[in-house]
Amino acid sequence: MYSGQLRCATVDLPPTTSFEALCTRFRAGNSAWLMLTVYRLGSCDATVTFFEELSAVLETLVTHGCPVIIGGDFNIHVENPSDACSPRLTELVSCRPMDLQQHVTSPTRQAGGTLDLVITFSDHRVDQLTGDPPGVVLDYSLITCSLPDCRILTSKLTRKVHSWRSVDRTIKLLLTG
Repeated sequence: MYSGQLRCATVDLPPTTSFEALCTRFRAGNSAWLMLTVYRLGSCDATVTFFEELSAVLETLVTHGCPVIIGGDFNIHVENPSDACSPRLTELVSCRPMDLQQHVTSPTRQAGGTLDLVITFSDHRVDQLTGDPPGVVLDYSLITCSLPDCRILTSKLTRKVHSWRSVDRTIKLLLTG
């Protein structure tokens, strides 16, 4: 257990209109991680704008090169594959380069449904994930978990990046001229 100083700073995110988000970068010793908290109002269906904005936020987090923990009230029934938004959210978080995994599998609301989520990179495990029974205090569960400070070893991911300096600009001139 680390007994030194814990530092934190707010991380700038792309602007959003379809949900609220707060991201904090934590640092303790040589370890750093990001925690993103999301709240999407449940009184209306998730829109194309929601998925576009969430994608932009997730793309921003991936560039930080450290573990990411996402939690919050997405108000999307991920337990229900016939809900049009459920597969779309699952596809968004699991696609490359996101490679995220949603961990909550039990209902988080008194009326049923898994709407409150905990999401991490797929090479991070989540221990002791529990949800207090919904309805104890309010209609929803309190989700808690433990996140070990280590990654599960997986095959190395290779990304191919092209340098802008190597782009042949003469082709563009020929095509537009």
